[in-house]
Amino acid sequence: IYFDYVSGLLVFANAITLGVQTDFMARHVDLDVVPLFFRILELFFCAVFTGEILLRIYVYRGYFFQMADWRWNLFDIVIVSMQVGEEALMVILNHVSEPSQLFGVASSLTVMRILRVMRLVRIIRLVRVMRLIGELRTLVMSIAGSMKSLCWAISLLFLLIYIIGVYITQIVSDHRASKRLTDAAVNPALEQHYGTLILTILVLFEAVTGGVDWQNVLDPLMHEISPWLGVLFTFYIAFVLLAMMNVVTGVFTETALLSAKKDKDIYMVNHVR
Repeated sequence: IYFDYVSGLLVFANAITLGVQTDFMARHVDLDVVPLFFRILELFFCAVFTGEILLRIYVYRGYFFQMADWRWNLFDIVIVSMQVGEEALMVILNHVSEPSQLFGVASSLTVMRILRVMRLVRIIRLVRVMRLIGELRTLVMSIAGSMKSLCWAISLLFLLIYIIGVYITQIVSDHRASKRLTDAAVNPALEQHYGTLILTILVLFEAVTGGVDWQNVLDPLMHEISPWLGVLFTFYIAFVLLAMMNVVTGVFTETALLSAKKDKDIYMVNHVR
């Protein structure tokens, strides 16, 4: 277990190094290459993490992919493989006088962006450190166990938003069409918020998540079309916030508690063994 804690400290140190490097490069955007100090640290962590994976595979052999933490092991292999691939690509680029001759100008820029993204992906390994701390592991596993419920909750919310959105968009479209027949001016707010189905869905989502004050998007509907749309909109807000969100919160809480209990039981069984 001490090996895991040392590995976790190295992962944490690597994440801090990446943060410092990102901040340094943001402050010195005129630099075309990463300073030597950061390159040495990157190579050091790459060698250490590669050696860690190889050592674990050598010790556990086939059991490495069958143990209780086999998902974490696969996760580590993917991240470390990306790091090794990044360093290999950096070596290739460093040995080419003009990278644009090898990939082309546009492709060369794309490759450099991919390298930066791959470098930042390594921060995800901090999740691995969380599993070594009981409270953090419980939180992470509870959130992960709630993902299924989250997907269904989002699906239900967007189904309701889609139904209301289609109706409001059609009403607004008819209103705009009638105004054009009489050469009357159309309120710009109607076109801004409800000009297309996508805009209407976005407004309805923002109205229940704090992205926009729903009174501001409701006023054009009530003043330009019908006050009854205010009743529909108010009912939609009340239903989502008072009914749907409370039910979803209860489902999430129950799922999180079950996931936390299951994770604790698995952790205890593994340590008893």
